[in-house]
Amino acid sequence: MIEASFSEPVAEALLAIKAAMDGKPATPSLAARLIKDHLLPLIALEHRDMFTPGKAPSWDDIAHAYPTLVFRSEGQKGILTEVASAINAIWTYTKSPPRDVVISDLIEVSHFFHLCS
Repeated sequence: MIEASFSEPVAEALLAIKAAMDGKPATPSLAARLIKDHLLPLIALEHRDMFTPGKAPSWDDIAHAYPTLVFRSEGQKGILTEVASAINAIWTYTKSPPRDVVISDLIEVSHFFHLCS
């Protein structure tokens, strides 16, 4: 499935990540390290700032990498959107059942203003 869904370099990176995670608990730190080691080298340097240096990554940080990279791709299909999709697949499928985006019908006003600033 991986080979059919991604270009060769991204598929190879995902297979390397899968092999490295085999039998290990999927933690955000491990996932972020493997993303940095295998997927981020495939994209331009200016797009590799997905994770804050010195801060332990969270699953939210990994989830946020997908829309960030898609936005930076400016609607162009290519390696940036492929890497974004690969990161999204890692975020989604490193848990059983798979993670899903939760969108709340209600949002606290102060949180909304924080997001807008």
